Amino acid sequence: MQSQKSTEETARLGRELYERDIEPQLDASRTNSFVAVDIDSGEWTIAERDIDACDALYARRPDAVNVYVARLGHRVAVRMRHAQARRALG
Repeated sequence: MQSQKSTEETARLGRELYERDIEPQLDASRTNSFVAVDIDSGEWTIAERDIDACDALYARRPDAVNVYVARLGHRVAVRMRHAQARRALG
């Protein structure tokens, strides 16, 4: 099981993974979609809604603890969700 990272570290690592590994693979037609990234494994999913991207990622990686979420084409529309937040949401 991965240890929970601080929000700041999750944001920094998530942004680095996104810019280096994910963004180059995406085309402009995905603008406004959301990507959810498990920063510990590097796995990611993409969907039209942030909750759908997260749900798809958690379906593949139920043990994900440090998840970075970004809205494609919008540098400021990002957030992180830790496992505790996911459990609280149901």
